[in-house]
Amino acid sequence: MQLDSTFISIALLNKEVDCARLAELQDTLNKHFAYYEILLINPIFTHSSLAENSITPPPPIQGLLENYPNLRILEVRSSAGTAFDCEIFLQNCIGDYLLFADLQTQSIKDCLEILKFAPTHDIVIGTRLDKKQNFFEKIFSRAFYISLRIFGDFTKCKHNYSDFCVLNRKVIHSLLSTQTQIKLLRLVQFDEAFSKYEYPFTPLAKSPNKSFLQNLNLGIDYITQHSFKLLRIGTILCLLMAFFNFCYGIFVSISFLLKPYIEGGWTSSSLYAVSVNFVIFLMLCILGEYLRVMLLSMRKERLYEVIDEKSNLELYIAEKNVETQK
Repeated sequence: MQLDSTFISIALLNKEVDCARLAELQDTLNKHFAYYEILLINPIFTHSSLAENSITPPPPIQGLLENYPNLRILEVRSSAGTAFDCEIFLQNCIGDYLLFADLQTQSIKDCLEILKFAPTHDIVIGTRLDKKQNFFEKIFSRAFYISLRIFGDFTKCKHNYSDFCVLNRKVIHSLLSTQTQIKLLRLVQFDEAFSKYEYPFTPLAKSPNKSFLQNLNLGIDYITQHSFKLLRIGTILCLLMAFFNFCYGIFVSISFLLKPYIEGGWTSSSLYAVSVNFVIFLMLCILGEYLRVMLLSMRKERLYEVIDEKSNLELYIAEKNVETQK
């Protein structure tokens, strides 16, 4: 059987890597691809042959790179933990296509099947048929994605998307040049000019759980980094409060003129408080809009997308702009 000459990069997202599963993955890749690489970031190797209740750590792997060819282990020191693993894989892969996979939740068969769609599509993203969540987790998951759509520009994301996906070199270059702080591929807003295919699959196991605070911090980070809707909402609220104080100042002035029996000092203290609040909220509104303009100018992402072009342009150039001397 002739092997595929395409260079495939496999980025394993799981930290605990079972050596038996890794060997099975390599045997499968050897049967289908002539060139491939497997990338790992600070992995912890385990052995499935050990008993589950054994407290003995897995034996050290001697000559790891000799026993497992086409393996690249990246040692990364980061204060953010595993938050930027996806971006590190994008920057260090050298293949024509990059597959993100987790051997604990995706089968090797699904890895091969999703790679079949890579030559015909720019992006192949796995959609989970079953997220293996209980009732409350499903509610919080839906609420999380609804909040992202309301307060952020995440209209293209779906709740059943996963980080199990394949990207070609064109998409990788686009992400690295236009996106910053890529933490979850399922929330990346890809350019609509790229062709995308949704590959349905059933996860082998449940994804590693994150705490409520971790999910909350992740949602706030994505909303504040990729959208300025909250900043615009804040400036609108400041403008409304400034208008309310202005109207209340008019009410205080009219009350002073029309009502002779008013406690002494109420008018002056009220007008002072109203004036201060009006100036504060108005300045906050102005500073918020200037800050939004500054952040927009600093973003690497394009503010527009050219998704199609139709033209009947015909050029007939009779006169050349370069003449050669004989």
